[in-house]
Parts: sequence; C-alpha cells; structure tokens
Amino acid sequence: MFQRALRRLILIDVAMASAAVVLLLVVAFFLIRTNLDRSAYRNLEDVAEAISGSDLHEIFEKAEEHRSDFKTETITTSGSTSYWIIGLNKEIYLASITGSDIRPAHQADATRATNGSVQKSIIKFDSDDWADDHDEESEHEGDDDDSGFFSSSGNIRVVTIPVLRSNPPYLVQVASPDTVGPELRPIIISLLITGAIGVVIAAIAGAVVARKTMHPVQKAFELQRDFVSGASHELRTPVAVIQANADAIQRLVPNLEHEDSTILQDLQIESQFLGELIGRLSELARLQGDSRSQLDVVDVGKFNDELARSMGVLVNNAGMKISAVAPSKPIYAVADRVMLRQVALSLIDNSIKYAGNGASIELTVTAENDQCQLMICDDGIGISEEHLPHVTERFYRADKARSRKIGGSGLGLSIADEAVNRMGGTLEISSDKGSGTVITIALPISSSALSQP
Repeated sequence: MFQRALRRLILIDVAMASAAVVLLLVVAFFLIRTNLDRSAYRNLEDVAEAISGSDLHEIFEKAEEHRSDFKTETITTSGSTSYWIIGLNKEIYLASITGSDIRPAHQADATRATNGSVQKSIIKFDSDDWADDHDEESEHEGDDDDSGFFSSSGNIRVVTIPVLRSNPPYLVQVASPDTVGPELRPIIISLLITGAIGVVIAAIAGAVVARKTMHPVQKAFELQRDFVSGASHELRTPVAVIQANADAIQRLVPNLEHEDSTILQDLQIESQFLGELIGRLSELARLQGDSRSQLDVVDVGKFNDELARSMGVLVNNAGMKISAVAPSKPIYAVADRVMLRQVALSLIDNSIKYAGNGASIELTVTAENDQCQLMICDDGIGISEEHLPHVTERFYRADKARSRKIGGSGLGLSIADEAVNRMGGTLEISSDKGSGTVITIALPISSSALSQP
C-alpha cells in the first residue's frame, strides 16, 4: 500500500516539477525571442535612421533627371540589408538593389507609414511570387534580381520610417533576411537539454522528498497496524471465553426466566459480533502487512462456476438465485487463488444480506485489453449515490441499523478492496438505489493467456 502511495507521490512531485520547468523554459524562450526580435528591429532602425540622416538633396535632384542613377556610394549597408527611399507619391528615389525589380519589400507598410508612424513587419517571402504578392500592377515576368537579396525564399524583416519634415518628404524602408529563426535553433536545443536535465533532477529530488515525507507516516501506520493486530490477538481469547460461558449457561440452565433468557441471548449475539469484528480487524491488519500474496494463474471462468455451485445452497436458502455466465474462451488472471475466493465469497455474502428476498446474483467474466474483469451483479435494493464513494472505507455502513441487525461490521468491503489491491488489481462498485449493484474485480491477465488464440 505504501509503495503504491509512494509511487503516486513521486509522480505528483515529478509532474509538478516538470510543469514548473516547462513553464520556466517557455517563459525563457519567449523572453529570448522577444529580445532577439527587438535587437533585429533595432539594427534595421539604425540603418534607416542613418539613411534618413544623410544628405539626400542630390539624390532627389538626380532622380528627376536620370531615373537610372539610383545607386549612390554615400550610403552603405551590410550585404544582407537592402533599402528604399520612397516618396509620398510612392515614387522610388533610391534603392540599394539593381535591376528592374526595385519595388518596396512591403508596399502595405509603405502606404501605412505615410501617416507618420513607424511600421515593423515580418513577411513570408517567396522569390517566385514576390512580384505578384507585392505589386499586382507590375507585369514583371522572370527578371532576375542582380543583388541576390531576393533570390531565395524565407522570412524577411522590414522596418519603414517616415521622414515627413524633409523637403520633399519621403519614407525609408529597410529589409533584411530574418536571422532570428536560425539563431533560435541552438537556443531551443539548449533549452530542451536543460529541461530534460531539470526533469531528471526533479525526479530524483521528488523521490528523495517523497520517501522522507512518507517515512513518518509509514512508521505511524505500522505502529497502528501492530496495535490493531496485537489488540485483536489479545481480545480474541476473552471474547471466546465470554461466548463459551454464555453458551454453557444456556445449555446448563434451560429454564431461565424470560428477562434472564433475553439478556443471555443479547450476550451471545454481542459476543459473536465482537468475535467476528476482531477477526476482521486481524484480517485487515494482516493484509496491510509486509507479507506477499501467493500469486498464481487462475482460470477465472472455471473459478466462477465453482463459486456459483458452492454458494448455491446459501443463496437458495435466502430465497435468491445465483448463476455464472461462462466466457466464450478461457480467461486466465494473475491472482492469489485463496485470497480471491475469500473476496468473492465475502462480496456474494454481502449481496445475500443486502439484495433482498427474490433477488438474483449473476457472476460474469470479461477480458478487456490486459485486464480480466470478474463482475458480481445483483438486482437488489442498490446503494444510494451519496454512500457509494464511501462504502470501502473502514467501519462505514450506509444503513447502520440494518447492518448491525444482520451482523455487518463495516469492514467487509474495506478488506475486499485491500485484498484486491494486494493482488495488483482494482475493485469498483457501481449502483443505483433500487436498481441493483455491480461489483467489478479487475485483475491483470496472465501474459501466457494473452498469447493464446
């Protein structure tokens, strides 16, 4: 039980630590990308400001006389950066690229910048479609760009700065291939490696912290278990003596007065109930101990038939019916045969006590994925929805008066749940008030059985 709880605690610690690591990595990634974006735009803005600060009067004058004299030696940029000097009338006065293809990299930004605002954009650039995407009126067909700036596809980063106080007013548009993506790749790899290392460290730290956290809890539980086991053992003898003396008085003194006879009967009933309660407490303490279950391969279909036959007399005496539905092919589960039988008998006994006269009990077996499901179904009074989540808790009884009357201690389902968990399975209960109850024991299927046709 504690190993299972320890594993869950470790998984929770690792999940929380992993989520924190992932969150930190995502935040770090976005911060780094934001800084790289700002730096890239800042570089383009510096180029644009340098161009706008140059003496461009001669350029405008030449542009009026010679449309081919666009290139000047007074403005220099890096080989990966191109620029355009654009008039508010959308006329290009200067471009760093040569050839006939000298339209702006982003015509829409140039249009928006005429209102005086700086425009920043990243556009997906395709050299084959650039003319169509950025200048629908152009009839350019297949001309090559001599600069090589637009000779390949990819993202380009564009900054457009308006210089409206100049005479004439103009726009400076600077474009450069986006290098943030390539720069981010090694950073992403580094973050992933860091994250993986962080998760491993979190797993190790989680395991250490979980063990230290569970140690005092486990020690306290072991003390409680030892106390229950010891107390059950010590109380078993005096309770047995009380019950034996009560039985002896009833045999030796048969003609007791009515009041004395009633007291004696109450003494016998209560001592018998106390004996059963002590036995169940002892069984629960044993199941929660460190002893291992004797797991074996069990033919659950055959096991079901044996249960139906062995419990047939008790069920019939209670005015009920029991039947076993054989699976279409043999199903083998990994379980402790003796413990599984005790659990099944206890659950069927519960159905006999609580389902009511005239009810039917059906035992079915199914296989789903890698689990065998043994279901005990009855069409009795059922369990109310508010009680259903608590029925496997110790000493919990949905109907306390009726449970005490028929000898219920509130430990039967708790013991069954603990025993099934001990075998590596799960116990689930579904029920509706007045519509019966279905108890499902799910156990691992034997690996040898999975390979059978």
